Amino acid sequence: MCTRQSRADGSSPGFSSEEQPVGPQKEEIEIGAVPLVGGDTDVGVGVGFLGSVARIAPEGAIRYAWRVESGSFVTFKSGRDGLEIPYFQGYLVWTQPRLWDSRLRLDLRLEHVSEANMRYFGIGNASVRPPGENSERDLYTRTRPTFWGRARMKLPYSAFVGFGASASQNWITVPPNSTLAQDLRTGSEELKGWLRGTSSHGVLLGEVSAGWDTRDDDIDPTRGQYHQVTFRASPHVGGNYPFSYQQLNTALRFYVPLVQDRMVGVLWSGFDALFGTPPFYELARFDETFAIGGNQGVRGVPGQRYYGKVKVMASAELRTRITKFDLFGSHYALGIATFADTGRLWADFSRHPELDGTTLGLKYGIGGGLRLHQGKTFVVRADVAWSTDARPIGAYVLAGHAH
Repeated sequence: MCTRQSRADGSSPGFSSEEQPVGPQKEEIEIGAVPLVGGDTDVGVGVGFLGSVARIAPEGAIRYAWRVESGSFVTFKSGRDGLEIPYFQGYLVWTQPRLWDSRLRLDLRLEHVSEANMRYFGIGNASVRPPGENSERDLYTRTRPTFWGRARMKLPYSAFVGFGASASQNWITVPPNSTLAQDLRTGSEELKGWLRGTSSHGVLLGEVSAGWDTRDDDIDPTRGQYHQVTFRASPHVGGNYPFSYQQLNTALRFYVPLVQDRMVGVLWSGFDALFGTPPFYELARFDETFAIGGNQGVRGVPGQRYYGKVKVMASAELRTRITKFDLFGSHYALGIATFADTGRLWADFSRHPELDGTTLGLKYGIGGGLRLHQGKTFVVRADVAWSTDARPIGAYVLAGHAH
């Protein structure tokens, strides 16, 4: 991996000084884009794209003056009523990291997601996935537009504080013969209390965060640490915003250079806890993504596989850059990554052995993938992962590293 550090001569830290001209560099516009083709048995076959536009800044760990990232992915699948669209996502992110003499960072994101393949097999770490695939039994639908904004302020000694807010509207459809519908009809009062949020509703969230960031690059770090604790709260406001709950989330990240300009080791651990009465789908998530499953938690385990209020996770990843090349006037680098993820959750803070089991119960995924770096501000990862929960493997193509 390339070492990303500021240099007095203004050269890019992604390449050695012999490859870059000495002297100050002017700001330039950098465009990165990649088409996507993929899918699986749940969501069908899909197409999409990932792209970004950034104005490059010549020095500093933050390599751009501003950046716009966008992506979209839609899948198609043959169903009983003809051609279906099980999954759609479209998003646009604007980042301005150099406000107020580079001490203030602002991020704005607008996103729309429609998922007809949301899984539910029960609450707790010991929930059992039935054999076979049955969408009427195992899946529900969630559609949501979301907008959020975040501001982050630098403090002395690499510390920072942040503030943010988001608003989303959710439309949920539960098949009448599904496991989720059955638990809502016949489950205990405690279980029904966990399964709030199956009707249409909105969610408002406010957040505060604090942390410590010594990374040499915020998009493709090769050394340093990045630790953060975040507290979020959702108020009950009128009939459309019925959920009053809080979330505590922590993440520790370590980036260790192993071979100069070639290989980096990454260690990550996360903890997430929900308090109050959150909507049920949040029990499968942490920090706005899936927890024990999905593309950023325990890879290989299907997203939404496990639901619970308390989650712990860890990951070790080895990133190796294997070659660099130029194409159509742009700098590229190709790398590989290998990783191992693990995690566990609990239904609630009180003991529920009938839901969580009595053994260690760690879930895990192992795998590898490719990393394509275009210029200084765009990274695409393509990962495949295996776990005992995978059928047969998990595959992910996204912008940016997992951690």
